[in-house]
Amino acid sequence: QNPDGSVTIPEALRPYMGTDVILPKK
Repeated sequence: QNPDGSVTIPEALRPYMGTDVILPKK
């Protein structure tokens, strides 16, 4: 977890998981 409250997604997983789903909207 990053200090700003977002979750770090490994680059290899981003195409499968999607950063829009994983990372909270600011």
